[in-house]
Amino acid sequence: EGEPIYRALKQLYVALQTRLESDLTVRERGELQRVARRELELLIERSVPDGPVATLLGKIEGGLDHWLTFIGEPAV
Repeated sequence: EGEPIYRALKQLYVALQTRLESDLTVRERGELQRVARRELELLIERSVPDGPVATLLGKIEGGLDHWLTFIGEPAV
């Protein structure tokens, strides 16, 4: 049940790390952060029964304003 969530999170992380290896402008970082946030929102919208996966998605949703700080703030 959690495998698709894991794969989606790993794929997003790898894509972000690859993109961040280049020298992005502030505007490009902002756009990347918006796109990544939307990806997390789509992940959160998945309907899963109660249990550990639902708890994980709740934690992702609860920290949505903080998970992607490293994109907009290079020092993080």
